[in-house]
Amino acid sequence: MTHFFVAPYAFASKYARNAFTGQTRVAVFGDQRAGGGFDLGYNFNRLSELRLGYEIFDGRLAPLIGSAGLPSVSGSTGQFRARYVYDGQDSPVIPSRGMRIVANLSRVLQSPGLAHPIDQLEIETSTFVPTSVKTSLFFAASGGTSFRSTAGPFQVFALGGPFRLGAYLPQEFLGNHYGYASFGFRRELYRLPQLVGKKVYWGGWYEAGSAFNRPSSVVVRGTFNVGVIAETIVGPVALAGSVSPTGQSRVNFSIGRLF
Repeated sequence: MTHFFVAPYAFASKYARNAFTGQTRVAVFGDQRAGGGFDLGYNFNRLSELRLGYEIFDGRLAPLIGSAGLPSVSGSTGQFRARYVYDGQDSPVIPSRGMRIVANLSRVLQSPGLAHPIDQLEIETSTFVPTSVKTSLFFAASGGTSFRSTAGPFQVFALGGPFRLGAYLPQEFLGNHYGYASFGFRRELYRLPQLVGKKVYWGGWYEAGSAFNRPSSVVVRGTFNVGVIAETIVGPVALAGSVSPTGQSRVNFSIGRLF
């Protein structure tokens, strides 16, 4: 059954954000945001929906360690948003089959660091194909663009960190545009006690991507990854070792949606 719906929401977040000069981390900033929005939506069927709405939040970027790199800024951001979601996967946590597509189009009217309104588009996809009862192959791809505009500190796209080029630090690569893809497999390894969660998987995947400001500045970086992913009562938990073809390496731990 198709129907319209309304969805007001509020949010608050605070996390550390790295700043780099080249491949050297020169500062860590605190990124604080608090705000809300209102969406009008339409369910086409049980798998897909479209939302149109407006979001506003107050944000602040302030240095925690060091002071170079990202500017210290604060102020309000207001934007119109359109969001389309198609979710044909058999699990919202760690799927075994199906495709998911999320497309976001925004018109940012005002934000610290913006001289004029900008438009942005971001599309994320992931597809799982079972090869046996316990094993699935997966492919994920995403990309974003600010078209011909320059993104502000709160709109810039970032790569680096778990499942976003895992051999590099979070936010190591920033740009007005980005592209990313990964391909790999996951296989069931162990079943957790019912009070703790569901299943534990192990897997391997290769990922590549670039965040850039101009097509002439594109540098594609890659990462090989091997790790375990568990469905727990607090959500998906992942522990993975990552290494790049050029020798960078990291061990990453993450909690939350991965695909």
